[in-house]
Amino acid sequence: MSLLRREKRPPVEPADWRDVTTFTIGSTERPPTKGYRRPVDGPTAIRVTDEDAYGPILRPCAYLGFPQDNTGGPDIAHTLFTDPLHAHLLCSVSHRHEKDGIGHHVVRTAEGTRIGVIQRLPRKGLRRHTWRIEQPGRPVVVGRSRWATYSPRQFAGEAGISLANVALDSVLPGEGKDTAAPRRLTWTADDELVMETQDRHPTHLHADWLDRRLAFAFALIGDKDPIAL
Repeated sequence: MSLLRREKRPPVEPADWRDVTTFTIGSTERPPTKGYRRPVDGPTAIRVTDEDAYGPILRPCAYLGFPQDNTGGPDIAHTLFTDPLHAHLLCSVSHRHEKDGIGHHVVRTAEGTRIGVIQRLPRKGLRRHTWRIEQPGRPVVVGRSRWATYSPRQFAGEAGISLANVALDSVLPGEGKDTAAPRRLTWTADDELVMETQDRHPTHLHADWLDRRLAFAFALIGDKDPIAL
C-alpha cells in the first residue's frame, strides 16, 4: 500500500452519463484520504462516486459550460458538455419563461430537439412552489416535499408532536428572506418513485426511463424560492 501512496495517481476516467443513478455537482475528483491529504480537483462537472486502487473518486459524466459557451443565444441559461474542452454539447437549459404563472425551462439536445420541460408551479398560500417534469412519451413527474400534501394537524399527528412545534419544510420563509433550508423533494409519476433531490446533496434516480439530462438540468436550476417571482 505504501508503494501505491508514492505513485502518481492516474487521471480519473469519465463515466457514461446514461448509466447514472446517483450524482453530485462539483470539481473534486479525488477527495483527501489517509495516504493523500490533498484533494485532486478537475473541471466542474456532474460527478458519480466510484473508487480505484488509490481510494474514492468522483467520475465526471457531463461538464458544466461557461457563459461564453452559450452559443444558443441569450435564452440559454446553462449548458452541459460530454468533454472537458466543451467541444461536444450534451444539452442546454433555457432561462425561465413564465406562462400563466408557471415557469418553464426547456431542455434541448445539441441539435435543438426538445428533451423535455421543467416547470415551476407557483406557491399556494403558505405552501412553497412545486415542480413538474414533462418528458415526451412518459408520464408527468411531480416534485414536491414529502409534507406538501399534509395539513399541520396531520403532520403533528404522524410525528407525535404539538402543532406549535410543527415546522414544515414546505412553508415559505419569512417575508424578504430566503433562509429556508434546502428541501428534500420526492419526485413521483403515477405513484412511482422517480427521483429524490435536495440542493447541495446527491441526487438519487430511481426510474430507468427518466432522461438523465432532465435530472442534470434540474440540478443546475436548483430548488430556488426567490423573493420576487
